[in-house]
Amino acid sequence: MKLEYLKNKTEYFPKLLLGIAAIFAVGILFDIAGLLAGGISSGMLVKKSVAQSRPDPNEMTKYFSQSKLLADGLKKNNIFSPPPPKQNPVREVSGILGNEALIGGKWYKAGDSIADAKIIAIEPTQIKILWEGKEQCFSPIGSSSGPPQNNAAQPAPGRQRPPMAVRANGNEKPAAAGPTDEADPLAWMGVKLSDRVRAKFLEKWNQMSDSEKEQAKQGWNQMSDEQKQQAADAWEKHL
Repeated sequence: MKLEYLKNKTEYFPKLLLGIAAIFAVGILFDIAGLLAGGISSGMLVKKSVAQSRPDPNEMTKYFSQSKLLADGLKKNNIFSPPPPKQNPVREVSGILGNEALIGGKWYKAGDSIADAKIIAIEPTQIKILWEGKEQCFSPIGSSSGPPQNNAAQPAPGRQRPPMAVRANGNEKPAAAGPTDEADPLAWMGVKLSDRVRAKFLEKWNQMSDSEKEQAKQGWNQMSDEQKQQAADAWEKHL
């Protein structure tokens, strides 16, 4: 009886060891499968990460295009270049008539502003401009601020001596006189003006007081004939 029990126990023990070994084998297989699956998953994750980190050619082209447009805009606006020096908005004075000055085709009085420049005084031969805290003087085109010329030996503008007509017997008689100051209020200027400029000039002239007219004549008479003609040509362009 005892021998039979030992025999059965001896037969059961190898089976038990075999079962334990089988369990360990199955566990090892599961571990190996897990490692293989983890390695495959890691490789796939690495490949996916590399693919995601690789830039899209279309996106790169878009970014480069935006950068190029920005650079072109900076070049166009000269943002890296120093700004150009500021210039006085008053470049030239076309003429002075009494207490008004013709600048850029418009008449201005003392106290008027042209952009950020202010007219502080209008004199017979020049105007004074205050710009950027500095006072600058401008004279009409072709005018001179020098002393008046001595025209005593010359006839006054618009008052030329009337020509003498010769009779057949050699005697002379005065010809018909030309227009006087009463007939032509601008005869004192001594220059030829177009009908358009003449009409605009007369409109301003008739609005002036006697003292302003006298002041305008004094400033005009300080100019040479060439300077007067240059001023008249400027009026033709700007009036």
